[in-house]
Amino acid sequence: MHHASHRLGLGPLLLAMLLLPGCVFWDIRDGVRDANSRLDTVDASLKQTNSELKSVQSALTRLDTTNAELVKVQDELGQLDATNASLTNVQDRLQTLRAINDSLAKMDVHLSSLRKTIGRIDGMIPFLDLGSEESVAEASAPNPAPAEPANDTSATAAQPGDATQSPTDAAAPAPKDALIGAWIRQYPDRTVALVFVDATRYLMQRTSATGARTQETGTWKREGKVITLTGNPEPIKLADGSPGTRQSVERLEIVSQTTRSFSVTSNEGGLQIFAKP
Repeated sequence: MHHASHRLGLGPLLLAMLLLPGCVFWDIRDGVRDANSRLDTVDASLKQTNSELKSVQSALTRLDTTNAELVKVQDELGQLDATNASLTNVQDRLQTLRAINDSLAKMDVHLSSLRKTIGRIDGMIPFLDLGSEESVAEASAPNPAPAEPANDTSATAAQPGDATQSPTDAAAPAPKDALIGAWIRQYPDRTVALVFVDATRYLMQRTSATGARTQETGTWKREGKVITLTGNPEPIKLADGSPGTRQSVERLEIVSQTTRSFSVTSNEGGLQIFAKP
């Protein structure tokens, strides 16, 4: 009886609940759907936030790389500054070297003029040797040719009172040949001493391997690069015992010549180098 009374009490309650406006279950269902919709929105927002975080991390990584490269660039800029300083020092030294080079060039010009002057003085004074090494020009090499007789129909001779002829020009001596003087053969051996006494005479002494010495005198002449030594006639005995004479002739061709040395070649002796003692 007791259970039956409870059942009879629940019936009106259920009926009242069914008759209420807007069922609670429907409200719960709508609330769940709204919550699910909001959860989807939150999930999408979280995904977007994660994507943005990844982009930020990637940007930070790139920024670290950029910072490292900037550090390298700063180091290279420091090296470049050191290089620029070194280049500045090099430029300063080059300026100094250019100034020294200009001074040396001017000094060389002065020394060249001085060498030429010493060579001319050395060539004008037979007994004086100033030791110049100036190369001797071929134009002054040949022996002076005899002067041709003057022709009356040519230009008139200068009168004593002629102002165009100075005493210095009239008394200027002819330059001597640079060969005049004493020479010793340096190659292939030192067994020959040669002295060009003047413009026509020479003296030669040879020393044999045993120490025997022979002298030869004669005349010489020079035509361009060719020197001809003509010895004085020497008395000899012919094959039949009769007396005769012998005259040696040697032709030398000049290869190079300075005021201190000259080199010649010949068919008999090959290359020979002479130098002043």
